Formats: sequence, structure tokens, C-alpha cells
Amino acid sequence: MTDDVKALQQERTQIHHDLMDNKIPKRVPVTANLSLQPLAEWAGIDLHAVHWKPSLIAEAADKLCQVLYSDTLPASGSLRYPSFYEVLESQSFVMSSSGFIQHPETVGLEVEDYDYLIEKPYDCLLERVIPRQYKALNLDDPVSMALALTKSYMGYSGDNQELAPIFGKLIEKYGYYPGPPPGSSGFTATPFDFLADQLRGFRNISMDIRRMPGKVLEACEALYPIVFKKGLPANPSNYGAVAMPLHMPTYMREKDFEKLYWPTFKRQLDEYASHGVHASIFCEDNWMRYLDYLYELPTDTIKIGRAHV
Repeated sequence: MTDDVKALQQERTQIHHDLMDNKIPKRVPVTANLSLQPLAEWAGIDLHAVHWKPSLIAEAADKLCQVLYSDTLPASGSLRYPSFYEVLESQSFVMSSSGFIQHPETVGLEVEDYDYLIEKPYDCLLERVIPRQYKALNLDDPVSMALALTKSYMGYSGDNQELAPIFGKLIEKYGYYPGPPPGSSGFTATPFDFLADQLRGFRNISMDIRRMPGKVLEACEALYPIVFKKGLPANPSNYGAVAMPLHMPTYMREKDFEKLYWPTFKRQLDEYASHGVHASIFCEDNWMRYLDYLYELPTDTIKIGRAHV
């Protein structure tokens, strides 16, 4: 790293830290990013191939750094690789014919499972939901299940580690902000979104809201400790955050949002704040009608959304 590049990285680090410390930074930091799929398409790389060998984007990532301005690395990998999902025979995340990893409408929790989920949420997830969503995790065949789980974990770890040294070199080469301290970030969902996305599916949760709102509310309370722990960083820092995409609110009536979604969501962010953890929430779609609720969230909550005109 040359002196000029090192000075640029120090400046970028300082403006990010000032922002998180509630100080006026020297300038506004810029973050632009292409994840694995759009980066591969931009470079003309086959999506099927790059999902199985992520390092194929190495040259494209370097070229992107030269043409796209950002204070952070403008290239990233993927949250989901087929090596993990195909080994487990996933029903919830599958690769389409176009090469994209998609989340089809699936049901992991039947309506008759609500009471068991509410009584023993962790047991219900292990015994009923996961075997339905991941067919290779067959409780009646523990040996095959153990082998599939081991292979999937090795694939997941290998795919993520394949890109780490490539991205590390680009951060040093171009002097990007290196990111938050190790162990200070996390990723999770709200209890309601987890119930809707992974357990009941969009169609069923929409019916449950009207037919059995009490069960939905109890299920959110039961799932709360699991999703909270999933997102809690091991080493909280003022410069790290737990990322949370928010899916269902804009598809809900406000009175249903207030009764079923908001209580555990607000509690989750308040509890993270009590641990010194910032939440970075992605308010998907148009949240204008929920602005008053967002004002009630803890100070320093990072709110990401889309502009609507």
C-alpha cells in the first residue's frame, strides 16, 4: 500500500467512525456495491458457474474498483450458495434455470403446528420445520442426515472463504474502509418476518393474520429469543451493526402491523440497543405510512430504504 492509498484509507475510516460517533464527518461517505450476481452479469460470467466457484469474479471485482466510486469495497459475495442448499435438498432456497438463487413459496409450518411452536419453538423448528424445508435432514436416517449436514457446512465455509483473500487484497490495493471490527456485525430477521418467510409463506400468513391473529402474536413471542440470539454480535462495537431486512409491513394493514409486527420488532431493537448494538434495518418497498413508528426506534438505528417519487 502506497502512502497515498494509506492516507485515503485512513480518511475513509475516519469519516465512517465520525458518522457512527454522531460527529459531523469531513464528507459524506459513499457506499456503492454489486453483489455476486449483478457483478457476474456485468462481467459476462455465467451465473451457474460463479455460484459454484465464486473466485471467478476476481478479475471483474478489480475492474469494478476502477470504474465505480465507493468508500467501501464495491464488490461482495452472496448470502446464498447452491453448494449448501443443494446438498440439503432445500425447498426454501433453490437455483432457478437462469442461475439466480430464489425463495419460492413454501410451507414449513402447518397450521396445526402453531401450538407446538408456541409451546416449544426450538423443538418445533428442529423436528418439523427444518425436515420439511430441507429434505436431506431426515430424522429417520441420522447417518445420512449427519453426512449431509457436514458436507453442507464444508461447502458453505469454503465458498465464503474463497472470496475473503480476494476482497482483502482489493481493500488494501485501493484503500477502502476495511469495515467494522471482527465479530461486531450480525444478520437476522424480525420474529414476524421469520414466521412469514420461512415457516408459513406469504399466502398462509396473510390468511393467519385474519383468521387467527392471536396465534400469530403468540408465535412471534415464542420465536423472539431465537431470532434475537441469531443476530446478536459476539463483540458489539459502535462501528458494527446487525442487518435486518424488513419484508412484510408494506403488505399489511397498519392496524395489523401495529398489533402483530411492531411489538416484537420494537422490543428487538430496544434490546439490541441495551447491549450497545446498532440495528441496520432495510425498509423494503414504501414505508412512508410507517414513518411515525420509525421515529420511535432507538437512537442510531440505521434506516435504509428506497426513494419513491
